[in-house]
Amino acid sequence: MATGRISLAIVTCTALLLLPGIDAQVFDPMVICQGKPDDTTVMNPVSCDLFMLCKNNLPAETGQCPDNMLFNAEAGYCDFPNNVDCGTVPRPPGFEQTTGTPMVPTTTPTPEITETPGESCPEIDDPVVPTYLPVLEDCSLYVLCYHGNPLTMKCPAGLEWNIAESTCDTPENAKCQAIFKDPYGCPEDGIVFLPHPDECRKFVFCLNGISRVQICQMFKLFDPIVGECVVGTC
Repeated sequence: MATGRISLAIVTCTALLLLPGIDAQVFDPMVICQGKPDDTTVMNPVSCDLFMLCKNNLPAETGQCPDNMLFNAEAGYCDFPNNVDCGTVPRPPGFEQTTGTPMVPTTTPTPEITETPGESCPEIDDPVVPTYLPVLEDCSLYVLCYHGNPLTMKCPAGLEWNIAESTCDTPENAKCQAIFKDPYGCPEDGIVFLPHPDECRKFVFCLNGISRVQICQMFKLFDPIVGECVVGTC
């Protein structure tokens, strides 16, 4: 049994030596987790957006950072590229391969910070299982929770956020509108008229789960009993 472990270590280390830019002494799989508490995350030598989870002083699981992020070995979590020094570890496709300068991804998150109504980011992030939230107003956007803060990210052109798979996907697979819960409480099917929650002269027109705020004509307000605008004042 001991001979098998030694052979596996030799084969693994040899494979690491064949990878360009990899330091086998730093990334020896039999040493990299030694002395580290369970659930410690360490850099995966294959790519700078990958990491490994330590258990019983050995690598037990592997994980991948969200899109447009790299693993920060010093901090022990996924981070934005300009905060990460990959050293000699290869960067994934779409990131600049130069050294000594910040890495820039091909796409960048939108600067707006928002949260989905009724949902919020946890105060403590799990680097192994990132938390994502949908954006009700736009199927092409999603929220990545980063150190308790909601960061709005945008899918590539033509793709929408798939809640079930936690990834950007084709509209046919994402089925965005069918999954999202309308903020005004519109039913998934049919045509319904609902009162506006704040203004009596407005109402909500629901069409197959999608809401559209409408306004009554002058001198009219929305009557929720009859479901239409009637003459009157608020």
